[in-house]
Amino acid sequence: MFGLFKDKGKRLTFVADHIEGLENFKVQERLNVTWEIEEHKLTFASIENKKKSKVNLNLNKVTDVGVATEKEITEKSKSVIGRAAVGTLLIGPLGGIIGGMSGLGNKKKEKDLRVAVINYDDKQIVLLGNNFSIGMDGFFKQLNKQIQNSNLNSQDIEL
Repeated sequence: MFGLFKDKGKRLTFVADHIEGLENFKVQERLNVTWEIEEHKLTFASIENKKKSKVNLNLNKVTDVGVATEKEITEKSKSVIGRAAVGTLLIGPLGGIIGGMSGLGNKKKEKDLRVAVINYDDKQIVLLGNNFSIGMDGFFKQLNKQIQNSNLNSQDIEL
């Protein structure tokens, strides 16, 4: 179940599957992703294994976040090579593999997959949602706005 949960303005949470970028978690491990608003951090916690340590990421390290849907990716290019290129641009080498594979064979069922990317310190975290990830877009829209505001406020002005 994917969705956005709010805790009295202190945190926003949604559920997604880990794809890459967090060594503590395996590929496709279901995670709670929480934005601790007052503490200025993102917390990643396994839903499948509560004993695993949480991973915290300070928002000061985050340079960019974004969400794309699989439909948006495939509409940009219909060829295997084009899809691989678009996938690589969005989420790196793994995206190239996924994008290229999406161009093979006939598309028999449509899924509205959401891919979220969090860039920080020349690294990235990739998360995967689906058509139930209603809160994912809102989460990242608000988070991106916060990051952009922080970046604008932290730049020194030279006269």
